[in-house]
Amino acid sequence: MSASYQQWLNHEISHYEQLRNRLRELPAPEERVSLEIHHCRGFVQYYAVTMDRENGVRKRLYLKKAEESRARDIQQRRYHAKALKIVEKNLKKLKAFQEFEPRALDDLYLNMPPERQALVAPLEPTPQQRLDRWRRLPRALKGFSPNDPSIYTNNGERVRSKSEKILADLFERLHMVYIYENPVYLGDVLIHPDFTFYNPYTDEEVYWEHMGKIDDANYADHALRRLELYQQYGIYLGTNLIVTMESSRHVLNQNYVMSLIQTRLSFAISEVETKGVPGASTGTVRSRESQR
Repeated sequence: MSASYQQWLNHEISHYEQLRNRLRELPAPEERVSLEIHHCRGFVQYYAVTMDRENGVRKRLYLKKAEESRARDIQQRRYHAKALKIVEKNLKKLKAFQEFEPRALDDLYLNMPPERQALVAPLEPTPQQRLDRWRRLPRALKGFSPNDPSIYTNNGERVRSKSEKILADLFERLHMVYIYENPVYLGDVLIHPDFTFYNPYTDEEVYWEHMGKIDDANYADHALRRLELYQQYGIYLGTNLIVTMESSRHVLNQNYVMSLIQTRLSFAISEVETKGVPGASTGTVRSRESQR
């Protein structure tokens, strides 16, 4: 189960448990008491309806304007009772999903010894196979002009800014697979996001844009138009788009970058020792594949 889906599931279960507990503490509806609502000459009339237990006679009591709080109380209690049934039903369904094992088919193949894997064609490609296939896709990369600065990452890849080098080096240290300036068409517009990641569990790309001169008016205007273009084609900030920014007085915060990686790109992090990586928690960061 993907990390983001598991987080969502845990969040929803916790949320519904809190709702259930709140509702259980509220007053229950009065037995055999309901509310009738009538319209008369443009006015709303409320009646408290009770059922006599002994003779089964139905009694209806008109609630005057001054007694409207009684109508509110009856209706609110009945609403809470119905809400409790819905919350308990949804909570039961959410908890049932905790038993679902979406990675079982992958595990069946990946847990085989190599000799046995060589004899088997898996029912579906494994996440690693999907990632390798995505990485090998032919791409027309943007390239550099003679006036572009000569900045290289630790693995020899050329980038356009020192901040992009910082980001690329961090991705490399975490063994994260990315494509620098991968060509992407948004309608008829060709753009090259700074970094593109591929989630093999959802078959989706995630784009990372670093906006390094946000205090420049022309640059900021272009950046805003680019964000609007992303949104126009279903690429939303916080889901499949990550944005970091810098100005002349506010430099790239690596702790913030690491938090973005851990919350938005956990699927891309290999199982590596993160000691010494700025912003990383102590111990091992595990990718989704290693969390099986």
